[in-house]
Amino acid sequence: MFLNLMKKKQEKRFLLERWRLHERQMVTQLSHKTEELRLLAERWRLLVDHAIDGVALQQAIWASPGRLSDYRFLEWNPAAQRILGLDPGQVIGRTAGEVWPAGLQNGWLARYARVLTTGRSERIEDCPVTVGGIEKRLDLACFPLDANHFVTLFRDVTERQTTQHRLRQYAAEMVLANQNLEKVNAELGRRNSELEEFTHVASHDLQEPLRKVVSFGDLLARALG
Repeated sequence: MFLNLMKKKQEKRFLLERWRLHERQMVTQLSHKTEELRLLAERWRLLVDHAIDGVALQQAIWASPGRLSDYRFLEWNPAAQRILGLDPGQVIGRTAGEVWPAGLQNGWLARYARVLTTGRSERIEDCPVTVGGIEKRLDLACFPLDANHFVTLFRDVTERQTTQHRLRQYAAEMVLANQNLEKVNAELGRRNSELEEFTHVASHDLQEPLRKVVSFGDLLARALG
């Protein structure tokens, strides 16, 4: 009986040691996971802060399943501030309806809802955005993080669109100028033809009087010796 008691104590000690070892392993793994998460958070912050594109993390506000009524801004990087002129204090924690109410009427909500429900990212090119009375054109990409959170990346293409518009205007002006030049060339060709015809007729009409003048001069020369 004494041996059984000792054996049970050894078994308990062994189990306790195994539990403590497992506990230390769990703590070590948790510490490693925490460090990994910290490094990921630092890398995310570094990436977001130095991105040349605007980055916004947003939380969906559902009116009903599949119907997005608004979204709340959770992240707003320096590039987003530079592009749209809104600092993080004006955006983070607020809804899109509070930041720019007109933005809810441009079809973005339906696109964002589709991204969240399908899990597929989408691109929106040359999208108009009016902030502070100033309209800008954005190329935007949206991708989901989970069923309620999504990230948008956007870049300002206002100057590019303005330049392209000016180039199109210049091209149209060049086409019009070429058409006018063709008309002028055609008119010059017609007038040159008329002038050539007039010169031919005038030359022909002057030949007979000139012959008579020459003949009369010959007669005078003979008559006067």
